[in-house]
Amino acid sequence: MISRQDSTLRIAGPVNLDTLGPLLGEARQLMTPDIAVLDVGDVTEADSSLIALLLDLTRSARAAGRSLVVSRPTAGLASLAGLYGVDTLLLPPV
Repeated sequence: MISRQDSTLRIAGPVNLDTLGPLLGEARQLMTPDIAVLDVGDVTEADSSLIALLLDLTRSARAAGRSLVVSRPTAGLASLAGLYGVDTLLLPPV
């Protein structure tokens, strides 16, 4: 599930191959120029689909001249991002 609160998109629940399509559709509909934060702290299960979702949203924002910050990344997300070599692109410095 994706919800919006002010300038934040909150991603919650499982993010996997089964949920990626609907989540991506929801996120794209909610992405407006004022969105600056992607909150992933309530993701309950994730595989590389979460990386794909974050990359898609980040790419779209950058194409529009904006940047996004991923907030509340889990250790699992940091590990996946590192494995795929996109940790410095997606995650805030530690």
